Amino acid sequence: MRLFINSGICDRKWNGNVSIRQKKGIVTLRIPEYLEETLTQKHVEFVIPNLKRRMLRTNTWVLNLKLQEEASSKERFIFTDTYDPYVGGIYALLRSTVMVPDDIFIPADKKDKIKVIRRIRFVDGECDLGNFLSNVYFVKIMLDRKEKLPVYLTYDNARWVRKYIMFSRNAEGNWNAQQESKDKNIYNSEGQYISLSELM
Repeated sequence: MRLFINSGICDRKWNGNVSIRQKKGIVTLRIPEYLEETLTQKHVEFVIPNLKRRMLRTNTWVLNLKLQEEASSKERFIFTDTYDPYVGGIYALLRSTVMVPDDIFIPADKKDKIKVIRRIRFVDGECDLGNFLSNVYFVKIMLDRKEKLPVYLTYDNARWVRKYIMFSRNAEGNWNAQQESKDKNIYNSEGQYISLSELM
């Protein structure tokens, strides 16, 4: 399968949030997770072969991966360098840094096309706004041929959406992810767009 990582995952690293370790062709992303109940922090790791640190500056695809095990309670997700012939689904690591406090929305009528495997929240900050909880979503997206799914990079309790990543598969079954923006804000007045947090 494939893994898509959007550039927002490693944005605003000055707070020491997401750390990147590279060793022998394997990158480990270490993302803090803040536990509101205990006011403590643990870390969730993603071990990813076929990836280089510099690739994380932009939206990137990592090919020929297999996730060892899916479990929402795990603190370590290990991918192996394995060819998997299944092409109907991909994994994605997503984070919005367009506005704060951030969140990611999708059309409500497309919720069966995406599964939230894990949401990770950590304390981030902006000098003008102070501290807030930032969201990283680890998801699985499943599309048939000629299907599309817009994933909107927006803010918590969004009343409108605009900037998005369009995931799609063409007639041959090939995947694409194109970052785009609507000419005007689309208002979410009737709840036609929902947060990925509602799918957990």
